[in-house]
Amino acid sequence: MSYIKLFGAATILLVSLYLSSQITTFAQRRMRQTEAFLILLRYIKAQVACYKTPVAEIYQSFNNRTLEECGFVNVLREKGFEAALYECESMLYIDQNEFELLYAFASELGRGFQEEQLNSCDYHIGALEELYAKQKNEMPKKCKIYRTLIFTIGIMIIIILI
Repeated sequence: MSYIKLFGAATILLVSLYLSSQITTFAQRRMRQTEAFLILLRYIKAQVACYKTPVAEIYQSFNNRTLEECGFVNVLREKGFEAALYECESMLYIDQNEFELLYAFASELGRGFQEEQLNSCDYHIGALEELYAKQKNEMPKKCKIYRTLIFTIGIMIIIILI
């Protein structure tokens, strides 16, 4: 076997391993962002329930490293929840169901009496917790399948080329 074929096989194997690790990294980022949004919703609920804090002040006092990394917190403070979702959509790893749920929450926030706000918080927190729990249970299985599939395809390409 020539050195070129050996080098090509090693390159394909390394690319397969890299792609596999990227899949895991993406899944972990997605989990962290969903969890960060849960933290945000719980924080909003606590501020509304305990202190009756206006929405703008809630946004100003909220800090979360995961949401700061994608620029969400800065836009949240400047323009509000709805605008932050749309402006940072390309940097968010959440799925469409989570996005729609968060957008529905954002569109209701600050409109209505305290009791209505708390009911909205409870509903959206519960729904997001369900999506998060489902995601958390499925993530290890999906990552394992994707890693195995990518690695298998890499091995198949090596076999074909050799």
